[in-house]
Amino acid sequence: MNATGTIFDIVTDTTQRYDETKSPYDMYEPGFFFSIISQLQALLNLSPDFVVEPASEPLWLILAKTLTGGTCDCYGAEFLLIRYPRLQSLNHLEQGSLPWLTAIWSCFSAHCLDPTGEVFQHVLLKALGVECRPFSRDGEIASGFLNYLRNILVSNLLFVTIRRHVGLAPKDVRRGDFVAIFNGCRMPYVVRRARKVKYKDELYEGHQVVGPCYLHGIMTGKSSRTETRPGSRG
Repeated sequence: MNATGTIFDIVTDTTQRYDETKSPYDMYEPGFFFSIISQLQALLNLSPDFVVEPASEPLWLILAKTLTGGTCDCYGAEFLLIRYPRLQSLNHLEQGSLPWLTAIWSCFSAHCLDPTGEVFQHVLLKALGVECRPFSRDGEIASGFLNYLRNILVSNLLFVTIRRHVGLAPKDVRRGDFVAIFNGCRMPYVVRRARKVKYKDELYEGHQVVGPCYLHGIMTGKSSRTETRPGSRG
């Protein structure tokens, strides 16, 4: 297959792939919970010298939008979240709006990322065999978002690029992969350099398509920092 497009960026680092043999379907299982939380905390605590793009947005918001496929930026992205019943108590806010996403992340940060939070404590007490109290309303919202992350981060990984963008891609993504935008496609793809292929007595650089991805800061078509490369075959 011959395709033309743009190599926009290069993957420099990814979160760790979760071992699916360790009960990934129990979001309160300590190994799974702390694997997710520690990696999110590491991203949120990046060195101040590492400015994630776009620099005009706080890092927590970039991460929240990336994890939800561009909620409050990309039309329809909120449908990833509204399927989760524990988030229905936010119906007083417009679904997909910035206040809606902010409220969800605030509850998640307070009760999952903070060691004193209800969900964080629930995981610790459950591991010790201690009976836990029911969650508060905000704890339920945090638990609902954790449930969403359980489904998203078992099959996908967060990644960071050379140009300091944060993205979400299939779990096969790895350091050195390219983020490409094919002509005629609105969604970027992760591609990987492959062996050269011969076509009409000429050799072309080949690429393997890893899969579609979300790359924050370019999904709305506002980015102009692209570099055109010749078409390749894959």
